[in-house]
Amino acid sequence: MGSLWGLVFGYALSGLSAAGGAAVLAAAVAAAVWVGAEAERAAGGKDPRHIVCDEVVGMMTAVYLLPATTGTLILAFSLFRFFDILKPPPVSTMERVFSGGAAVVFDDVAAGLCANAAARLVLWLAG
Repeated sequence: MGSLWGLVFGYALSGLSAAGGAAVLAAAVAAAVWVGAEAERAAGGKDPRHIVCDEVVGMMTAVYLLPATTGTLILAFSLFRFFDILKPPPVSTMERVFSGGAAVVFDDVAAGLCANAAARLVLWLAG
């Protein structure tokens, strides 16, 4: 569900300048790290499933500065879910390198970066 909200918020970023979108995205990531850390403390466990702010910022990262078309958003969403579920390196590395809220969030941001790069490659190859 968080990925769908991230898609909505990511689409909203498309109306901002690159710098404005980057500022909003950076603030969202920072807030998600804090919320993730607090949620872990409250739940008494690592990366509880009810935390979705990481999915939101991961998806926002996946669509950042991509064309805001239906096809591109579906492509970015699908690629984000692929990278988030399979967690290939460097996505899986984030959970080992970081701890607390950063570990909760940065693996999803890494999945978003991979999805964004893969979407750009697909769009470039498609012409």
